[in-house]
Amino acid sequence: MSRAAKKACGGLCVLMLLFCAAQAGLAQRSLTNKQARQYVRQLQAIDKVEIAQFDSDPEVRDREVVGRKVIEGAAARRLAALWRAQAYAPDRAMCHDPSYAVRFYAKGKELFYASVCWGCNNILFFAPDFIGGLHFEGESRSGERLREMFQGAFLKPEPTKSSKSLPSDSDNK
Repeated sequence: MSRAAKKACGGLCVLMLLFCAAQAGLAQRSLTNKQARQYVRQLQAIDKVEIAQFDSDPEVRDREVVGRKVIEGAAARRLAALWRAQAYAPDRAMCHDPSYAVRFYAKGKELFYASVCWGCNNILFFAPDFIGGLHFEGESRSGERLREMFQGAFLKPEPTKSSKSLPSDSDNK
């Protein structure tokens, strides 16, 4: 290999390392203990929660929101209590394929947004001053209850028996 080729190869390697280092600085990180307490264990009193459901197509990189629900009052407080009860640890996920996202509100102000992935048991938090993640025990009883609460927000109520039996206007013609 010629001297010029070696120099060019070395320069390319240095550029790649600089690029990787810059990207690592922008990547998500685990929440600090203070942030984890603020957004998890010591989450302030909640009056409203918005849940978004993403499509389930694993081939789609940028998931599309297929539904949104707003939960207020006692139901929002129950969801926040279950959120606080999760067992959390530093983020260790290599993937993040969320099926739900959640926004917590207090006194009409959005506190933060988080996307939740039960595939890797990871929550990615988005707040004005940081992006960071935490691992949670998604297979635990508490984790399963949280998933059930999210899923339940999107269940469509079944028609009552009496509404099924009512004839429509087109049946009388």
